[in-house]
Amino acid sequence: MISAIHNECIVKYSSAYENQITDLDHQVSGEDRMFHLQPHLSSGFVYVVDNIVEGYYLPTMGDGMIIATTNASGQALMRLRLTTKDFAVFPIDNVSAATFIQQHPFTEVRRQKRMRLGVKRNWQPEHIYNRIGGNLG
Repeated sequence: MISAIHNECIVKYSSAYENQITDLDHQVSGEDRMFHLQPHLSSGFVYVVDNIVEGYYLPTMGDGMIIATTNASGQALMRLRLTTKDFAVFPIDNVSAATFIQQHPFTEVRRQKRMRLGVKRNWQPEHIYNRIGGNLG
């Protein structure tokens, strides 16, 4: 695990950020998943710069989902998550997350393929810094 480093851009979730989180999640996942996220928002953290949400972390959602649009926000939220978890799961396309993990004492355990059923969705795996879980992405 990693020791916490204070980051003033990371704040507790507030309903003022919900619309931005909705838009960000839809942009990255290619899906409307707010009915899944809603129960976990109140325990979440948001990375905010100039009132713009650049990322969010939902610790109670599966493995602790992290979505972020910048390297700084993604890595800062990973650092926060890794104060309580000793693993990370993210798409291989996320070079920023892989670089961050390689700079710390973690080892790759395995790689898995993304599975889908139905229509192929336009998603942005480079913005997923930790998945929800094996059953939900």
